[in-house]
Amino acid sequence: MNQILHYNTFKIVQKNSMSKLYRKLPHIDRLENYQFVTIRTHDSLDSYLKKIESLDILNAKKQMHIDNYLDNSKKGRYFDGEVLEYFRSFLLSLDKKLFELVAFSIMPNHLHRQIRLISEYP
Repeated sequence: MNQILHYNTFKIVQKNSMSKLYRKLPHIDRLENYQFVTIRTHDSLDSYLKKIESLDILNAKKQMHIDNYLDNSKKGRYFDGEVLEYFRSFLLSLDKKLFELVAFSIMPNHLHRQIRLISEYP
């Protein structure tokens, strides 16, 4: 039977003597299940995306527009050189420890990974 490892929608973080509320997408992590995860830089998101989100079209079509825009955007391009190597090394270091790393791709402003959880969070 799969265990639920983590479900989190909000986290309060103490930073510079001020409490800030950071919103996370609700999610459920289960051992042995595959997950596809995308991480983007904050600066790669902008007002154009809000415009796309407000369009009255199917979600799949919205997602296609959003992905196309973000994949070609010059904004928030920080994953190169040493940063790219850091993420690559970090993902590989967790392979077979926390998760099975099935595949990953690192682009200048976002990264994708497909994983299968094999261990509880440390």
